[in-house]
Amino acid sequence: MVVEFEKLNPLHYVPVLVDDNVVVSDSYAIFLVENTDHKDGVEWENNQAHLEEKYTPKPLLPVDPQLRALNLQVASIVHSSIQPLHMLNVLKDMEKMFGAESGGIFRFKHHLAGTRKDFEPCAMVPEEVKILMMKIVAEAKETSMRKKRLLDTDEEDDIEKEMDMRALTKGKGVGGARVQITLNQMMKKDYKDQVDQQVARYFYTSVIPFNSIKNVEFIKMCEMIGRYGIGYKPPSYHDVREKLLKQAMIETDSMLEEFKKEWKRTGCSIMSDGWTDKKRQSICNFLINSPKGTVFLYSLDTSDIKFFKMLDDVVNCVGEETVVQVVTENATNYKVAGEMLMQTRKNLYWTPCAAHCIDLIFEDFEKKLKVHEVTIKKGRKITTYIYSRTMLISMLKKFTKGRDLVRPVVVPLMTVLRLVDSDEKPVMGFIYDGMDCAKKKIKINFDNVKKSYEPVWNIIDERWDKQLHRPLHAAAYYLNLHFYYDPNFRDDDVEVKQGLYNCMTRLVSDLNERSKIGMQLADFHYARRLFGLDTTVASRKVMLPVEW
Repeated sequence: MVVEFEKLNPLHYVPVLVDDNVVVSDSYAIFLVENTDHKDGVEWENNQAHLEEKYTPKPLLPVDPQLRALNLQVASIVHSSIQPLHMLNVLKDMEKMFGAESGGIFRFKHHLAGTRKDFEPCAMVPEEVKILMMKIVAEAKETSMRKKRLLDTDEEDDIEKEMDMRALTKGKGVGGARVQITLNQMMKKDYKDQVDQQVARYFYTSVIPFNSIKNVEFIKMCEMIGRYGIGYKPPSYHDVREKLLKQAMIETDSMLEEFKKEWKRTGCSIMSDGWTDKKRQSICNFLINSPKGTVFLYSLDTSDIKFFKMLDDVVNCVGEETVVQVVTENATNYKVAGEMLMQTRKNLYWTPCAAHCIDLIFEDFEKKLKVHEVTIKKGRKITTYIYSRTMLISMLKKFTKGRDLVRPVVVPLMTVLRLVDSDEKPVMGFIYDGMDCAKKKIKINFDNVKKSYEPVWNIIDERWDKQLHRPLHAAAYYLNLHFYYDPNFRDDDVEVKQGLYNCMTRLVSDLNERSKIGMQLADFHYARRLFGLDTTVASRKVMLPVEW
C-alpha cells in the first residue's frame, strides 16, 4: 500500500491510500487520523500497524475510471468546503454510512444532498455543498436512465457489449499501451465489407457511372439510411415514379421562385449551351446565371427551329426586365439572331461566348501563322491518333501511372481562357484587363520586335473588335475596384467610358435613375463617402465586384 501526505493545517495529515486496483476514500482516511491520538505530526509509518489493526478501511471507489473520478470529486469538494470545526461531526456521519454493509459513496452523496427518504439527511452540510450534491445525483440518475433507454431500444446491444481484451498490449513492460477490442467492432468490420460489396454490385448491375459515388446526394442518402437504422425499406417503384417525383418538382419550383426574386434585384444572364446527341440531333440547353448561382431552365431540339424565335422565347420565359444579356456561341446563325434580338429588345445585350472566341483565336493562329502551321498540324495528328484508340489510351495511362502528360508553358491567352472558362468567380469585370495583359506579355515574349508580335496582335484584335469587345466588358472593367484605383488604370480611355455610358443608356431606361447613377460615379471616382471608408479601401483587392 502506497501512502501520500498533503498537509492541510498543523493538526491534520491527510493520506490518500492507493493500491494497484482500489482507491480508498481520502475523507475516510481523514476520519482515521482524527480518531487517533496522534495529532502532533507523528509520521504515518510509525502508526500504520496500529491504525490498520483498529480501523480496516473499506474500499469505497470502484475500479471504473469514470466512477472513480466522480467519487474523488465528491470527496475533494466535501473536505474543501466544510469548515474544520464541523469536520469531525461530518466524518462521524461518514463512519456511520461507510460502516454499513451496503451503500458507500452512493449513500454518502444522497446523505449530503438529502434526496432519499431512506437515508438520514446531513444537518451540518453547507448549502453550496448540498446544491452541488443534488446536481451530481441528478446527473448520475439521468445517465443511468439514458443507458436503460438504449438497452430497451437497441436490439443488438447484447452483441455490442465490450469484451475486455486487456491481455493485448503493445510494446514491452508495464508501460505498454493496452488495446481494447469489442465484439461490435469486429463484427462491423466484416459487415462493412459486405455492405461495400452490395453497393458496388448495385452500381455494376444498374450500369451507373462510378463517379456517381462522389455525388453529394448519394452520400446524404447513405447517412440518412444509417440514422434511420434497422428496418428501413426503400420507396416503391410507383413512389419514385409518381409521388416522390412530384414532390421533387414542387421543391424545384419553390427553389426557382427564390432565384427569380434575385433576378429582379440584380439582373441575370441567359446562357445557351449547344451540343449534338447520338442521333445527330442539335440540342440547346438554356441556363440562367446570377450572383445567387446558375440554374437549368430547359432544353430544346434546334434541328428545325428559327434561332431568333428560340432566343426571343427564352427571354419571354425569364422576363425581359430581369435580363442583362443573352450569351450564345459565335456561329453565324447565333450572331444574326442575337443582333435581331437586340433590335427587338432595347434593354438587353447579346454577347458571344468569351471562351468560344478565344478558341477561335487559337484556330486562327494555326491557319494564319505559317511559321507554326506544320508543328500544330503534327501535334493535332498525334493527339487524334492516340485518343481515338482505346488500347493506346490504356497503354498511355499504364506508362504514366494514370497521370496526364502536361507540359508547363507560359501562354498569355491560355491564362485568359482559363479565366473565362472557370466557375470560381464572375469574370465579366476581368476579361477586358485580361486581354490587354495578354497582348502585352506576347509583345514581351517577342522581345518587343514589332514585325514578330504584330501578326499575332492582328489576329487577336480581329476577333476582339468584331466579336468579344462589348460595352458590358468595358463597363464591368470601369466599375471593378480591383483595377480602378490602380495608378495604371486608363480612366481617360474613351473606349472604356463610352462602353460604360452605352450600358447605362440601354439597361437603365428611367432618366431619374440614370441621373442618380451619374452622381454616384463622381463619389466612386474620387473615393468619397462609402467608397472612401477604411473598410472599403481594404476590401478593394479582396472582394469581387459582384459582392459590392
